[in-house]
Amino acid sequence: MMEKSELALADRVVAEIGERPFFLFSLQLSDDFQIREHLPFQDMAEAVQYVLTSFARRASQDVLPLVKEHPLDASMTNWRNHIDSLARSLGAGDRITHIRGGNLTALAAGARGFVTVNNTSSTLSLAAGVPTIALGEAIYNMPGLTHQVG
Repeated sequence: MMEKSELALADRVVAEIGERPFFLFSLQLSDDFQIREHLPFQDMAEAVQYVLTSFARRASQDVLPLVKEHPLDASMTNWRNHIDSLARSLGAGDRITHIRGGNLTALAAGARGFVTVNNTSSTLSLAAGVPTIALGEAIYNMPGLTHQVG
C-alpha cells in the first residue's frame, strides 16, 4: 500500500518538473509473468540500467527521465537507492528522478515519451498520442503504433 508521504512526494516532484519535458519510464513487477517470459534483459534492474544509460548518453540535457515504480512492488530492491546510485554513476544525478506514487494517467499524458518493457499501462500513453517504446515483446508493439528499436 502506498503511503500518503510517497503520494505527496510524487506530487511535489511532478510540480517541480512543471513544464519541463520529461520521458516516463514505468517499472513493472520483476516477478510478473510478462517480465519473466518476454523480457530481453535478465531482470528489471538490468532494464533500468539500459534505459537510464541510454538517457544519460543520448537525451538532450533539458529532458528529464522520470522513473515511476509499480505501486504494488514489494520486491527486495530499493528502487529509489538503486536509481539514485545509478544516476550519479552516469553523471546524471541531477536529471534522473524516481517516484513511487502519482497519477499514471496524467503522467503518461503529460510525458514527451513513454518507455516500458511491455507494460499494459502504455495503453495510457498510446491513447493520449504520446510516443511510446516497448523494449520487450508486447502485443501492441508494432510499426506505426510504437517506436521501433533499431
